[in-house]
Amino acid sequence: MKEFSKEELDQFQDQYRLVYKQIFETEEDLDASYLEVACLLVYFDPEQIHPVYKKQITHKNHKGWRNFLKYCEPYVGSSEGNFWQVNLSVRRAALKRLGTREQMLKVLQASKIQPQVPGQKFVNEFLQTGKVSIEDFTRTELLSLLSILQWFDNILVEATAVKEQVEKTLPVAELLEPLRRLNSTTFIGRKEELVILADYVGVLPTKDFLRNVRRFASNLVYSLFERPPLLVYGPGGMGKSTLLARFILDHFEKTSTDKLPFVYLDLDRPILNLEQPSTLLLEGARQLASQYLELELEFNRLKDAIEVALLNMDNYEISKSIILSNYSDSHISSSARVFGELVRSVNAPVLFVVDTFEEAQFLGNEVVEELWSLFVTIQELAPNLRIIISGRALVRNFPVQKLLLKEFDRREARQFLEVCLSKSEKEIIINKKIVEEILDVVGYNPLSLRLAVKVFQEQGVEKLRSVGSRGWLISRVNDEVIQARLYGRILAHIHDPEVKKLAFPGLVVRRITPSVIINVLAKPCNLKLNSYYEAELLMQSLSKEVSLVEVDPLDSSLRHRQDVRRIMINDLKNEISSDVLKSIHDLAVEYYADLHDEFSRAEEIYHRLSRGDEFSKVDNLWQPTLKPLLQYAIEELPDRARIWLSSKLGVTPDTNLLKRSDLEYWEEITAKTAQRHLQTGNAIGALDVLRERQERSPTSPLYHLELEALRMMGLFREAETLVNRALLSVNKSGNKLLVRELLLQSALIQEAQGKLDLALTFIKEAEHTITEHTEPIEVLRVLVCHIRLLRKLGNEHDKERANIIENAKALLLQEHVVQLLSNYPNLLRELAAELGKIIPSILHKSVDLIGIDVRSKDQIDILSAALAEWNNQLQAESHSDQGELAVRAGIKGSSLSEWSNFISKNVGKNLNNSIKHWMSEIPVNTLNNDLSNKFNSSLVDIYRSSVNYSLESRIKKHSK
Repeated sequence: MKEFSKEELDQFQDQYRLVYKQIFETEEDLDASYLEVACLLVYFDPEQIHPVYKKQITHKNHKGWRNFLKYCEPYVGSSEGNFWQVNLSVRRAALKRLGTREQMLKVLQASKIQPQVPGQKFVNEFLQTGKVSIEDFTRTELLSLLSILQWFDNILVEATAVKEQVEKTLPVAELLEPLRRLNSTTFIGRKEELVILADYVGVLPTKDFLRNVRRFASNLVYSLFERPPLLVYGPGGMGKSTLLARFILDHFEKTSTDKLPFVYLDLDRPILNLEQPSTLLLEGARQLASQYLELELEFNRLKDAIEVALLNMDNYEISKSIILSNYSDSHISSSARVFGELVRSVNAPVLFVVDTFEEAQFLGNEVVEELWSLFVTIQELAPNLRIIISGRALVRNFPVQKLLLKEFDRREARQFLEVCLSKSEKEIIINKKIVEEILDVVGYNPLSLRLAVKVFQEQGVEKLRSVGSRGWLISRVNDEVIQARLYGRILAHIHDPEVKKLAFPGLVVRRITPSVIINVLAKPCNLKLNSYYEAELLMQSLSKEVSLVEVDPLDSSLRHRQDVRRIMINDLKNEISSDVLKSIHDLAVEYYADLHDEFSRAEEIYHRLSRGDEFSKVDNLWQPTLKPLLQYAIEELPDRARIWLSSKLGVTPDTNLLKRSDLEYWEEITAKTAQRHLQTGNAIGALDVLRERQERSPTSPLYHLELEALRMMGLFREAETLVNRALLSVNKSGNKLLVRELLLQSALIQEAQGKLDLALTFIKEAEHTITEHTEPIEVLRVLVCHIRLLRKLGNEHDKERANIIENAKALLLQEHVVQLLSNYPNLLRELAAELGKIIPSILHKSVDLIGIDVRSKDQIDILSAALAEWNNQLQAESHSDQGELAVRAGIKGSSLSEWSNFISKNVGKNLNNSIKHWMSEIPVNTLNNDLSNKFNSSLVDIYRSSVNYSLESRIKKHSK
């Protein structure tokens, strides 16, 4: 659409004025004309706006102008100036009156108001062409455009097409957002590293013909053993994440065709649970679905199936359920295979980046090994996968190609430093001599150089010289030592003496609030405070030292930045006298002990462990929700305290440290390690860690885990020997809970061998440990196992079985017990399998919460027949050509093959949601009792086959 000439706009203004004169009696009432200008502006200055028919601003004391402002509100997107915007509903009404893009564009051009904001450019482009060129738009820009398109929704038809285009593009922009954020920092050099990465992936061409040939060859099929993952490693601050971000964006954004699909997994993100490797597949499927639209449906189906599997996983039921961890293991491996098949069908290299790998190493070797197993499974099916791992330390658990990210060379460091100085807030005249001197003092580490810029800005090169030790030019000091000294220099240069005293030694504490300043730090820091307000001002002043502290969004406290704390905490403690250090810990414990929130508990534990309190005093304070608040405290604590905290966090510490730990804490940590192995089906790995030490405490948590590993491997004779030894030890302790767990495990071991009579003997002994104080969930575990064994033993046990069922029903009639089952999906599934025909409400709760896990052909056949019969009944009752279920399922007929095909294609979340909605909206029991009972029986049969399949497949797998 063309730009209108001055003559055309003058004519339009005259016509516009005549139209409004016919509507309004006086010129003063023409507030609608103001609105029709403002409705096309993202924001405006009220003093500058005027009606379209006016050639200049003449709205002093103008009634229409005053009326118009009541439809507006302040514009919060700009911090400077008096800017306003029209309310959305009023804006849309005004746009509707204007009607066409041509009319809107004339009003906009006649107003001659163009706010300098990106959103206004979107408005102008859309009104000019009916489209917006959104290529390479950032997430922020797309969201801004979406909010603007909302103005025109159902007013201009072109808005719908643009909106659909934006909604398709937004998921990819959201995926790129953290990478763009990383890449927005100074990126210098690293040409050699980028070439190595490009060679490994083998996508982008180069000018070097030989390198092109090598790249072409790299696209051939290979396994991880032939060409292992590329490991980018190096100390913190080297720019590993920035390098990867630059590399991904180079491959994705700078090629208009053949964009390289990628998965970027930052293991520091809370959505990735390293104890559940399938969460990595879930996030990977989500990312690839947004990039590869041809496979969007398949990736989303996989995502749905994984979500259902995660819903069915039960960390509470290790070694207490017949279906235990095989459920997890089979789903992880099957999901990995599906993921691999989908990646292979992409028909191009797919980048799979795992960043912050130290998070997996922090948890323990077993977590690292499970991730490797996942990588191998995927790569076997997807030889086009290119796995890049990034972390601080070498990976020794599996083969890798190593790319050590070193400090810059001098030329790169000089360029990096010059760019950082040019971007600094203060205008400083830099000469080459000073740049060279800074490089001599701090070296070429990117983080050290950034810190040096801050010190130089505020204190000059003389203060930087004092950072280096004597003989600095002869012998380099460790990078982290230099960084600690640079932070020390920043700390020492705090201008306000009171803030300086607060920071040193106050930053020994991890969180600072006005109350902490008054009650914990005032005395050790020699602060003279007369009021809470003064403490608040002091905290605000410290908050400006952004290189040292940051505001915690959870509770608005000041938090010592973790990356800074890791580097400088030891130096900080070494510079503080032991008396002052003890005083801070003592006052902190006293202060936090009187508070009751989780932050206070975590800090009390931290300071108690730091000063060496007995663990018996700390045990009572612990609760699992404190884990994320104390995760990074481990490296700051004494050795014994590190062992204690490792046991609580579920972290496997350094092997040498673990060997020196007390038996109690070794068992607690080893139990968690073994549990991780069992959850992913690695019974051999579990057995290896469990047998690193032979001694056991009387109430050891390791007995039943070792039994489970033996049961999974089919080593039943060895398991029976262990049961006898374990029962002898635990019986002496008088711990009925552990005795019951061992007896239940014994029953499962015998059941797995088909020795049902012997299994029944053990389960009856387990029942004798039940008292009136036993938790209902524990009682139900024993009862459901008893009921299952009696059913398998045949009709002669029907009377006894009926009595046990009545006991179970009595518990399941209690609402709070049923609610508890939501946390125990394995137990709920077993109850549905045994009691679903008798107590339909338990069956329906199981369908609602955990869905129907259909994996085998037999299960598909059972469900197909049940759905076909239900649909045929609906068809007969409605006298229609097709039953309602078939219509909802989108199938034309109602044959078994059609239903079987529907189930196979929708296994997972889609199938579960469909059946859940059908059962809710078209209740089976409204048809007739026979059909209702038959349908429920079919679901029970599926649950029973899942239970049996889990046990049988586990034994078969480990007996091969």
